[in-house]
Amino acid sequence: MRHCDVIVFQVVGVMLWLTGVAGVNVVIESRSGARRSLITCYTCPDKVNNEECNRWAPDIACPENHTVCETVHTFNTKTGSSLRVKKRCAVAAECTNEHVGCRDTENSSEKVCVSCCDSSYCNVDIPVNITSAISLSSIFQPTSSSQSLSSSHLWLLTFLIGQLLILSFLEDR
Repeated sequence: MRHCDVIVFQVVGVMLWLTGVAGVNVVIESRSGARRSLITCYTCPDKVNNEECNRWAPDIACPENHTVCETVHTFNTKTGSSLRVKKRCAVAAECTNEHVGCRDTENSSEKVCVSCCDSSYCNVDIPVNITSAISLSSIFQPTSSSQSLSSSHLWLLTFLIGQLLILSFLEDR
C-alpha cells in the first residue's frame, strides 16, 4: 500500500469520526432517488419490553429529516414493569423540552416516559423516570464542548488533506 493510500484512509476516517463528534447528520441518496439520513435508530411498534423491542428492530437508516431517535416507555408505577415500548425515527420538532420527560396517564398505575437522542443507536435504553428521560436525551445536553472539539479537529482534518495534496503532487512528478 502506497503512503498516499494510507493518508486517504486517515482523511476518510477523520471525516467519518468528525461527523459523529460534531453531530452532523449526513443524508445519502440511493439510485432510486430515495433520500435517507445516516442516523439509525432502534425502531419498533408497541412491544412489551425493551429487550423485545431491540431484538425486533430492523437495521434501517432513518428517512430524510428524521434526525432524532424517540423512545416512549409506558410502565406500571406499582411494579415498575414495562407495559409498552415504542421506538422510532422522528423529526427534531417532535422532540422538544416539553415532549421529553414523564407524565401520568389516565390509568393511575401507569406512567409514560419519553426520551430523544440524536446519534445512531442512541436509543438502546429506555427512560424509567424524569432523570433517565433527560439524561438519555442527548439533544438537550450542552453542546459547547462538542463544538469546540469539532473546531479543533477541523485543524487536524485540514492538515491531513494538505498532506494528501502534497503527496499526490509528489507522486505525479
